[in-house]
Amino acid sequence: MTYTPGQVAHLLPYLWDEYLPSGLDNPVKADPDMPRGSTDVSHKGTWMAMLADLRLAWEEPVLTDDERRRVLHFALLGGDLDNDGIEGFYKGSPVGPPAQHIAKHEGKDPRTVRGSINRAAEKLADVLNGIDRSEEWEDPDD
Repeated sequence: MTYTPGQVAHLLPYLWDEYLPSGLDNPVKADPDMPRGSTDVSHKGTWMAMLADLRLAWEEPVLTDDERRRVLHFALLGGDLDNDGIEGFYKGSPVGPPAQHIAKHEGKDPRTVRGSINRAAEKLADVLNGIDRSEEWEDPDD
């Protein structure tokens, strides 16, 4: 199973949830009307296995303290990497898009915060995929 930063971001809020994410919809699952073929179950991946992998990756020392804090805050605010910058997606939310809220709280530019969150999701995905890019993981904005 190859992990993407989007999958990592989607699972992040459940790292700190004591209940299993039984209500999650699997984004890599085939549509019900698609033809079925044989699959190698060792590459299939389940949400529980993905969450267990992510819990292990979270313990790896690849994230800076700022990235950890921002990712935690982003996840707890219900952030979505795909929709965080879209106007109107968080309409009605008292805090607006999570990255903007975090940026305001930290006194940083929202693009800096969003970049940090994206970089953290990429780092965690790299750890999950067994890729070592530690030389490239310098933190340019903090």
